[in-house]
Amino acid sequence: MDPFSGDFAKHSPSGNTYLTVGVFDGVHLGHKRLLNYLAAEAAANGCIPGVVTFLNHPREVLTPGFSVDWLATPEERIDLLQQAGMELVVPIRFTLEASLVRAADFVKLLQQHLGMRGLVVGPDFAMGHNREGTSEFLAALGQKSGFALKVAQLEENDGVPISSSLIRGALSKGDTGAASRLLGRNYAVSGKVVHGEGRGSTLGFPTANIAVPPQKALPSDGIYATMAFIEGTWFQAASSIGVRPTFGGSNRTVEAYLLDFNGDLYGKTVHLEFVQRLRDEAYFSSTEELRSQIERDVEHTRQVLAGTFHEAKL
Repeated sequence: MDPFSGDFAKHSPSGNTYLTVGVFDGVHLGHKRLLNYLAAEAAANGCIPGVVTFLNHPREVLTPGFSVDWLATPEERIDLLQQAGMELVVPIRFTLEASLVRAADFVKLLQQHLGMRGLVVGPDFAMGHNREGTSEFLAALGQKSGFALKVAQLEENDGVPISSSLIRGALSKGDTGAASRLLGRNYAVSGKVVHGEGRGSTLGFPTANIAVPPQKALPSDGIYATMAFIEGTWFQAASSIGVRPTFGGSNRTVEAYLLDFNGDLYGKTVHLEFVQRLRDEAYFSSTEELRSQIERDVEHTRQVLAGTFHEAKL
């Protein structure tokens, strides 16, 4: 049984590889420690550093009803892995059929299709049917099958291992500062600008309504100082996440008011980086009260972002 050969065939490497396997959602500082170790081991052994990454979360297949808010879309994750020095990135989809593959068989596929000569894992890693492929199992298998097993140490923050779930927890509290520190970069969302209800324009603050992918993790509802990247240029922006309670809204939206910008944004893609949370979302008894608060939010955004300069989007 080989549910992966089709995916592997699309990414045949030009030489032998050192690989790691996992979801790698967000490609945070914990991931980067492992990836840096992998790159160094690959270079020392004349091999190509690579990642086999799952497009979906295995628990979505194995645990009915489980869903995850992603820190990075598949496209963002592939880009981040490449930025981290991975010359080979092989995205695969986890299926029920895939869950039945034994660890030794999966390793054999990595060797046959991707030329694996080394496997780098974290200390709590396990692969294969019933998670039988622990680091101890894989180390013994490597001695028999001709590949090196290397275990990377975890990256910690205040004694707690950095994880994607830890970052999601920070975002759920609106703590974008903590999320960004754990990621090693500002947390960001991207999406096309779509038509909204136009209420911002009537208040004198026209906003870009950004269609963020539905499974993308969002910070908790509130107002944020952000940086927006559009067609090669960065703009300071005061952004809101929420349901617009003043107007009786119920649909959660992401809207950005770009400071000192004039132009048509509809249909354009906005990359929005969160720099600092300013306040909670609130209900206002009148549009005048809301307009005054937005003016204060814009001034607060200017203060927070003073001196913030983004030369280019990596």
